[in-house]
Amino acid sequence: MAKFLTFAIALKEGLTMKFVMQNAGRVRPVGVCALLALTIVVIGALGGIHEGRAQSSQVVSLPRCRPGQIVAVDLSTGTTNGVKNPLGSTDPKWHLTMVADYSGPPGNWTAYSIASFGSPWMPNPSTGANWIQRFKKPINPGYAPEQNSAPGAYRYIVPFNLNLASYSSVAINGRFASDNEFAIIKLNSNWILLGSVGFVNWEPFSIAPSAPGAPFINGGNKLDFLVDNTGGPTGLIVDAKLQARCKRFDLTIQKNAVNTPWQVGGQGTFNIVVHNFGGDSISQGTVVMEDLLPLGFQPPFTISQQGSLWNCSTIPVGLQYKLTCTWPTNIEAMAVGPLPLVSITGTVRSLAQKNCATVKLTGSLVPETNVTNNASCIKVNRN
Repeated sequence: MAKFLTFAIALKEGLTMKFVMQNAGRVRPVGVCALLALTIVVIGALGGIHEGRAQSSQVVSLPRCRPGQIVAVDLSTGTTNGVKNPLGSTDPKWHLTMVADYSGPPGNWTAYSIASFGSPWMPNPSTGANWIQRFKKPINPGYAPEQNSAPGAYRYIVPFNLNLASYSSVAINGRFASDNEFAIIKLNSNWILLGSVGFVNWEPFSIAPSAPGAPFINGGNKLDFLVDNTGGPTGLIVDAKLQARCKRFDLTIQKNAVNTPWQVGGQGTFNIVVHNFGGDSISQGTVVMEDLLPLGFQPPFTISQQGSLWNCSTIPVGLQYKLTCTWPTNIEAMAVGPLPLVSITGTVRSLAQKNCATVKLTGSLVPETNVTNNASCIKVNRN
């Protein structure tokens, strides 16, 4: 009956494409109509499915990014910063709720590290993850697991944050075991694994954006294990890491004068191009291009940005004028290569001076790989 209970929960949460059920240690497809019939019977017997509110817990975050760096954070049960917690200690990353049971309302608990149940449970490894289950008092001698956990579906959740604009790739790789054998893994609202596993050996799993139905989201994410218990002890052990590669990009700028030498009293034009020579697109922060125009380069100005997302303007700075253009990468990402050309045409009033156009990226959590090439300086000859 616990298997059907899990199916009822799966259906309630929107699993409509594929269903599996255990049969002699294997999984096989089940028709939607047949499952609906079984689900209705079980929900009727239980008087509905009750969902408990999740206990508050620590939210995991990846370390600060450096360009091109691989960053990772431990998601394992019973650990702190990848170091095994003492048995009997609570796990601040994971929280636990009973989604439904057969005897009454759901419960909400803090998870804590326990010793292995012994045969047939596989033992805790010497380093890394511990088995966890709900916290209870008094704790059994030797931190042994609770012998007679209530039958039902137990949900173990670890929340984590992602700023996806900082990464070129994200993945979770790991392994787990559970008691009872039937388990569901979800990332946010996406089903990753549904079927029979076990508590004797590790079961590997992997989640990456390229995997069907396994996207990460920007901001708060939730890795979710739903473990079915038919009676006796129940627990979960997860040995996993969240890993990402930080983006790598390098802004450069090139400025040149058109149709030189210029004539005093005539028109002059500067062309400015900003490039991204890094390996990844930029999708957070604002690209800012600035140019304190030469003293002898005066209005009226005509600015051309080729109908692009560049937002350009000029303001007086003393006797000179400053050109500023911005490109919001959160609206339109800056791919590898050049942004559209910016041209400014003005009136040549006096002797030309050397001046520089500069570019910078503001508001990005990932810095550029190289900031020594963020200026382009020229001096225009005149007749």
